Amino acid sequence: YTPLLDAEVPGYLADRGFAASDAITWSINGPADWEPRMPRVVLAVSRHEEAGSHTWYTIDAGLSSATMASKQNWVAPRRLVHIRQLHDHLKHVLGNEMYARTIVTHTGERVSFAPRGGVPGTTSKLHLWFSALARAINDGRVTPAVVAAVLYFLRAPPLCDGEDDGSSGSEAGKISSSPMAFFTSAAPDDAFEPLPHQAPQ
Repeated sequence: YTPLLDAEVPGYLADRGFAASDAITWSINGPADWEPRMPRVVLAVSRHEEAGSHTWYTIDAGLSSATMASKQNWVAPRRLVHIRQLHDHLKHVLGNEMYARTIVTHTGERVSFAPRGGVPGTTSKLHLWFSALARAINDGRVTPAVVAAVLYFLRAPPLCDGEDDGSSGSEAGKISSSPMAFFTSAAPDDAFEPLPHQAPQ
């Protein structure tokens, strides 16, 4: 997984409605300023499908402005090896202790990531993990670099204030019906190369 450079984070997030001063600082006055100013993220994994010799997990993603004047919904098919790269990157950025306190359920219970091998129950595990990740973003508990990493990984489209781009929904149908076609056309190959210590799943 190849994340954005720190210098690219504020501009990338600005196109998606988030106000960041740099990769670690939000441009808000305090926690109370978060909800009325920042967009909300929805992440869910409800299904998977086989394409070639691999299993692809469909991530249903949504991004809406604080005023709900603009929103985007799209799907992002990813293999488990791709999602694990995001997981490993976020764990590295946050640190083990902060990661354990950040990726939690609404009651504060730690959420485990899916095991290797695509065993039964992987889709449910990924759904819980992405839901916890979205909750952390929406609560303002992570840095701009983390939010940018997640949205960049999912190829989030920009938000246009005051406009609701209905094209995302129709495009989502095409993407989910052909995950391999989406990946080869919409995501650069080098953005999802396995890390050196990982074997493709």
